Amino acid sequence: MIARLVHIFAGTFWIGAGTLSILIIHPYGKKILQQGDRAIEAFYSKSNWSRYLAINAVLTVLAGLYLYFRLSDGFTLSWLSQAGMTVLAIGSVAGVLCMIHGGAFVGRLQGQMGKFAAQIQDNPTSEQRSQLAAMTKTLEMHTYINFGLALIAVIGMASARHIHLL
Repeated sequence: MIARLVHIFAGTFWIGAGTLSILIIHPYGKKILQQGDRAIEAFYSKSNWSRYLAINAVLTVLAGLYLYFRLSDGFTLSWLSQAGMTVLAIGSVAGVLCMIHGGAFVGRLQGQMGKFAAQIQDNPTSEQRSQLAAMTKTLEMHTYINFGLALIAVIGMASARHIHLL
């Protein structure tokens, strides 16, 4: 019961943060970078955003693996012969990939962006602005990839129950 609650609440925060990134943070960041505002840079350099996402990703995946282990009778392959279980497995793999990709690309890029922004003085040069814009574009691309993996995970896990086999 506790693992399920951890999985649901941490996963909800994780997907909500991804939605927030795609719908608000990155669009806002692109607008303010064009105007010279440093808010998005400060966000990544001074907030714990990446840390909170990483903690929730790890909690979600660990709780999910525990639940998967219990449901699959110890990760037995015969369990995958049922359609609902296969859908759940696809969602689970997408969730693990989302965590790995998030740490390897999104989290790393956010950290680099924060460190780079902290080094910039009050008036960034055009080269520094160009570098920040490139970093923001790369970060946005990886955020979309990560969000896509998260959606596959959520859809797989939510729909498996409705295939009448769970």
